[in-house]
Amino acid sequence: MCANKVVARVALSTFLLDIRPQDSRQFTSVRQIHQLEGLTWAFGGGGAVGSAPYLRGVSVTEQPLVDDVEFLRQINVQLGEWERQGPHASREQVAAVLDERFWFRRAKGGTVDRDGFLAGLADPRNRSDELAAHVGQIQVLGEQAFVEVFVFLEGLRGGNAVKGWFRNLRVWEKQSDGQWRCVFWFNKPFVS
Repeated sequence: MCANKVVARVALSTFLLDIRPQDSRQFTSVRQIHQLEGLTWAFGGGGAVGSAPYLRGVSVTEQPLVDDVEFLRQINVQLGEWERQGPHASREQVAAVLDERFWFRRAKGGTVDRDGFLAGLADPRNRSDELAAHVGQIQVLGEQAFVEVFVFLEGLRGGNAVKGWFRNLRVWEKQSDGQWRCVFWFNKPFVS
C-alpha cells in the first residue's frame, strides 16, 4: 500500500481530515482511540494528537461529534449485514433506522420508499451470497450527516445475477428523539 494513500476521510465539525496509514503511528498522547475500518485514528486533550502538519491546531475534542461518527460508522456496516441476511434480517430493526420519509434509489435507477425497501429486503429473489460494506467518508454537519459506503455484492437482485462494487451515498438526520435515521440512500455501480 502506498504510504501516502488516503484510506479514510472523516469530517469533524467543519474540518476535513485525510487519515493516512502513517498517521496512526505518529500519535503519542492519546485520550481516545477508535478503529475505523482497521485503521487507528486518535484524538487527544487539546485537539488531534500527532506530528502530521495538517492536523495541528484542529480542535476535535467534541465527544458528541466523535460518538456520532462512530455510531454512523457502525450502523452503516450493520445495514450491510442486514442486507446480506435478506429475509432473515429483523424488519423492525431495519425500519427503526430508516426515516418514515426514506427514499432509496436502486443501482438501475428505480426508486422506492421505506416500505418498498423493506419489501425488497424480504424478497427471496434478492439473495446475497457475498456482501461486504466498507465505510468511506463520514461527514457530520450538525443534525445531518453524509456517509459514503462501498459495497461488494455477489448474488441476485430481482432474480438476476449481480456481482460487483457499488457506491452508496446515504444522508442521515438526527431526529427529535436523538436517534440518527437514514433519509436518502443513493446506490450506483462503482467504476474505479
